[in-house]
Amino acid sequence: MSRRRRERERVRGDVGPIAAESNAAAQGLVFTRWTGIFGGAGLVTVFLGFFFLVQGSLALAPVLLILGFLFFFPLALIK
Repeated sequence: MSRRRRERERVRGDVGPIAAESNAAAQGLVFTRWTGIFGGAGLVTVFLGFFFLVQGSLALAPVLLILGFLFFFPLALIK
């Protein structure tokens, strides 16, 4: 990288895609409205799944547990 380009990037604060990724990683998880909705739906679905499992429902409980753990929780993390 040329000296002039490094100086220009230092002044502008533009340090490239690697620094942008590290800034995003430093922020951590961002809590948004959709994160709350999907996280809450995941909690309710998993709770209902365990409730129906204790009650003896072997048809509805696994569906709710799979839906909560494999659909709602990952959506809450990526949204």
